[in-house]
Amino acid sequence: MYHIRLVGGQTPNEGYIEIKAFDYPFGGICDDGFRDEEANVICKMAGFPLGAEKAYVGSHFGNGNGPFLLDELNCQGHENSILDCKFNPWRQHDCRVSEWAGVVCKLGMIYVIPLFKIYYLVNQHQKISLLYNPLVLQTAQC
Repeated sequence: MYHIRLVGGQTPNEGYIEIKAFDYPFGGICDDGFRDEEANVICKMAGFPLGAEKAYVGSHFGNGNGPFLLDELNCQGHENSILDCKFNPWRQHDCRVSEWAGVVCKLGMIYVIPLFKIYYLVNQHQKISLLYNPLVLQTAQC
């Protein structure tokens, strides 16, 4: 089992990356080779389905106290988990404290668009119904 969290950012969707895996304490991901592709996978794992806005290197958001758990992370960007990516064996790294990888993840919103059904009486025996979306200001005949 593993967990991803973002720490040190001003908002919940940004920060340096900490991962907890197996029996290891929370630790960092080294920024060696860290790009938008890796950031996309990290953000999706952290609960941001739109992926990454930007990948950061050089401990941009600071650094944690734990060890580096991953180095040379190499993803294509479409993976569901970093465990599907290539990386050095766990805890094997050549990183300094100034090399924590960080991300800003994209925020998204769910929009609820109201639709109204409008009935027009043409005469006593005939009526027309239309779907009306006030945000688009167009109608479609049903």
